[in-house]
Amino acid sequence: MKEKIIISVAILVAALSNALGDHHKNNSHLSRVEGVWIEEKFQEPEHFKSGFYKIIAGGEHRVLAIKDGILQWMHGGSVSYDGKILTEKPHYSTKGNDFPGQTLTFSVERKSDYFDQKGIPGSGSFEELSEKWNKVGDSEDSIEGSWIRELDNGRIMVKIIVDNFWQWVAVNPATTEVTASLGGSYSLEEGVYTETTHFRSKDNANWELGSQWQVEAKVSEGKLHFSGENQNGNDFVETWEKLDHNNHRYQTITKGRASILDFQRWCNAHQGLWMGEVTSVIGEDAFGTKKGSYTAYWQFELLEGGRVGSSRFSGNGKSGVGHTYYDPAEQEIVQINISSDGTIARSTITPDGSDWARQTTHTKPDGDQSQLSSNLTIDEGKGNITILISGKVGNEQITGQKNVWHRQHR
Repeated sequence: MKEKIIISVAILVAALSNALGDHHKNNSHLSRVEGVWIEEKFQEPEHFKSGFYKIIAGGEHRVLAIKDGILQWMHGGSVSYDGKILTEKPHYSTKGNDFPGQTLTFSVERKSDYFDQKGIPGSGSFEELSEKWNKVGDSEDSIEGSWIRELDNGRIMVKIIVDNFWQWVAVNPATTEVTASLGGSYSLEEGVYTETTHFRSKDNANWELGSQWQVEAKVSEGKLHFSGENQNGNDFVETWEKLDHNNHRYQTITKGRASILDFQRWCNAHQGLWMGEVTSVIGEDAFGTKKGSYTAYWQFELLEGGRVGSSRFSGNGKSGVGHTYYDPAEQEIVQINISSDGTIARSTITPDGSDWARQTTHTKPDGDQSQLSSNLTIDEGKGNITILISGKVGNEQITGQKNVWHRQHR
């Protein structure tokens, strides 16, 4: 069932309006810090050719380091702001940048045309940071926001347009690495959109800085359409989808395939201590044969480095341990649980729309195996995970066994 990755664009954190329109009409606290900003110590007379920039638009953030028209490094992902604390969750970056999978929190106070950003003691990262970010430009164009599209080679393109600034990045969803990028300034006059390139990634060596791209631009039904003629004189239409974090559309949506972004989203959603009244769980020998229910607990944490999740289970007089990791070759999330009674459950997990599909090989201590299918629905707002499990264990047919877990704390 492996199909092409369908991209959409985050995670998960900032509440966005589904209505189209410019970012200034967003009534959330986040709108106060949306736009293009340059760190004061790196202020340059000519914008977007050199400097240290922070871009925030449509629930998406980026931090860019540019020198002489070459993108030195960057990271980007989802962002939220409650009026005091800015939370950045990088999901992709240039090679060698280890920010993806981390959560970065800063104290931010917006002033007139700048904001102060400071580290938070005890946050674990950038605690001594103290920066001043100055506003660059301002506009209220209908095409502003964050947009995504999929390339034929499976790369994800994420484009930000805000305050006369534009940038697209191409991301390898299996590694979260930014493989190519262009950016600069734009103008929009009577539907004619003109981009001027001021910087490029190191991989775009053949792209001429200062070159322009002119097309007609139109926003319709949540999509941004660019139309014009290509270099061969043929008509083309390039379509981008609107970013929508509320529906998890920032994450790569797949059927039968997962990305490292999905792994990060899975781990983030499972973090913490959980309690449930369960009939049985896939990691125990008696699964599918028990009646009634019992109280169980399990705890999940992402280990240092952000590549492996560790879990512990206890209930009904038994315990278990588990590990969750991402398999880049198979493009699957893999979970292995081992119970104190000797039962082993090996599962592969992939996104299924906004839910998750889990396929499990259940191996009893005597070597008997069963195949189980599960549907998992995660309600992060309520802190619930609902699991429906089906399959055949021995002579027992299981259909839609329901376990509900409630988060106790992160």
